[in-house]
Amino acid sequence: MIIKIVKLIDSNQYIFENKPYGPVDVRTSESETEEEKQAAIESLRSFNYAVDDKNILRLVTVCEKETIKKAQLDSELLFEETIDLLKRQPVTKIKNCDNAGYWVNMDTGETKPFLKPIDTHIPFLNQVFQTSLGPYSPMFGEQIISSKRGIESVEAFIRSIHWYNNSESQTRSYLRFLYKWIAIETITKISIDEDIIPKLCLILGFVLSKYKRSTLNYRSEKLMLINRNRHYKKIIKDEFYKCKKIRNAIVHAGFKETDLLNENLKLKLYLINCVYSCMTKNIEKIISSGKNTLKEVWDVMFENVVKNEILLNWISGTFLPQVSSIISNSDDVTDDDIF
Repeated sequence: MIIKIVKLIDSNQYIFENKPYGPVDVRTSESETEEEKQAAIESLRSFNYAVDDKNILRLVTVCEKETIKKAQLDSELLFEETIDLLKRQPVTKIKNCDNAGYWVNMDTGETKPFLKPIDTHIPFLNQVFQTSLGPYSPMFGEQIISSKRGIESVEAFIRSIHWYNNSESQTRSYLRFLYKWIAIETITKISIDEDIIPKLCLILGFVLSKYKRSTLNYRSEKLMLINRNRHYKKIIKDEFYKCKKIRNAIVHAGFKETDLLNENLKLKLYLINCVYSCMTKNIEKIISSGKNTLKEVWDVMFENVVKNEILLNWISGTFLPQVSSIISNSDDVTDDDIF
């Protein structure tokens, strides 16, 4: 049977209805029938959430399954990835309303609320349908980035976002650091033994030997100006290699929270946050252009950095002065300073 699954989430931003995120639509209550609205209200109240039409959003997907339980379980992964993508939008805050939501049998019209959590195991997805082109239409790969199931670069991108978002909820400094670094490795590493530091330096405008040959084909005055700052180039490269060592120590050598007291963690986290923000913005554009593997993505990364005037201006005008400020301990850094 064809089943519509709806998950309710609490957002601080009003998002217009029928905005597709691959096989998931983000909608408001305006898209619902009266029966669906009542099911949503009943579900929210059962989980002790207030009913607010402006803040409660609907994540909607349609799939063909034998049972309601299978449809709900399979839809959870899609909803989780959509929430991760929504969280990337500036100032957007998303709060899960537990398992609040409802289901609709598209064949009979039967509508029922989810009143309490069920099994959280999420199996692999089978066939799914998107809802933006009608009640239920087969997915098309070219819709948007989040719909490209099974594509290496997209899967890595989504996993990376998941790790990075999880880092923000960690209370232990070393776990927050580790999750952020894993997020970076997930989207940069092509082989298990690869040294990703040249890629991270490239994203921040500093060309190490790995990319020297590329500079012959792209003579960017702004990039050359940035690379004349050899002092910062060495600091940033060294800090990233220190990050790599800390990561290995946390995973393999019983790293303790107190060990971070001997590190300039503020500088390291600023570098990590900046490189991740810049990197994901570039990667999102590259994937949308049709690059399906991480190798294809990083083969054209140099060209994308060189041609990104906004990024290069931000590196010279904001990023490097902030690095200097952190080193001298003369100022605090806010999220507004991150590209």
